[in-house]
Amino acid sequence: MQPFMDLIISDNQCAFIRHRLISDNILLAHEIMHYLKTKQRTKSHDMEIKLDMSKAFDRLEWPFVIASLNRMGFHPHFTELILQCINSVSYSILIGGQPHGFFKPTRGLRQGDPLSLFLFVIAMEGFNQLLTHECNNGSLRGVQISRHSSPISFLFFVEDVLIFCKAVVHQATILQSILNRFASFSGQQVNTSKSALYFSKHCPEHLRLSISSLLSISKIGFDENKACFDFWWSAKPAPSWIQKSRATLHGDGEVSSAVVSSSTQVSAGKWVQEQFSTLMALPGSHVRLSSLYVDRFNTLFGPCKL
Repeated sequence: MQPFMDLIISDNQCAFIRHRLISDNILLAHEIMHYLKTKQRTKSHDMEIKLDMSKAFDRLEWPFVIASLNRMGFHPHFTELILQCINSVSYSILIGGQPHGFFKPTRGLRQGDPLSLFLFVIAMEGFNQLLTHECNNGSLRGVQISRHSSPISFLFFVEDVLIFCKAVVHQATILQSILNRFASFSGQQVNTSKSALYFSKHCPEHLRLSISSLLSISKIGFDENKACFDFWWSAKPAPSWIQKSRATLHGDGEVSSAVVSSSTQVSAGKWVQEQFSTLMALPGSHVRLSSLYVDRFNTLFGPCKL
């Protein structure tokens, strides 16, 4: 199944797909967040919605998984083998440290099984297609961060989804309808306590509250570590000096400056903190870093092990 994933899964999903890096979606998300924070006062307002699926692997309905495989063109015999793999699990209850009895589930995927990762990504492609359909109809309008760039409507991080659209009640209503449809098919349910809304700068308070009430998401704004903000984004940067003997020779005729400006250090630290804090918060057991990031880290801070 793995060799075909990049052919059948949309570009919005990068996790566990060969030749794709989830860090690409992370960088896009950071760029859009920066745009929302710095957007000038205009007639239209944008918003970002972070959706967290509650017990995503445990709630996934088996018929929906099989229907997704059939829709993508997998042979019926192959889908039957997949069904035998996912419904062969049984559970036992520990009482006093000893297992007692067995029972078989009727839905859910086993976490830790490599096959489950691919099946879940395929199942989430159904949600992807529902969003894409509304975007193509013009019902949902993504965020366009520059005049000549393409609008970005949503990004997938396994069971976490970032949706970007206009901050209007009509689009929030359409999004809620999509979530209800997908929940009825797949068994997925949004965890509203872990989901969040983020609005562009100058968005009216009454509009924020209306959309928050409609989507039943009370958290407005993403939680960040204030100490990290105060450290990396200090309003009064001071120059940072190093000894000339510590300057590194980069090549023939090239010597690094003995004075490292604080702005460079803060920017580098900001980038590293954003990348690694976001990567560590993502679900999944493995995250592969691009060699480009490792090279940049070594260039800025010297050789080290990640």
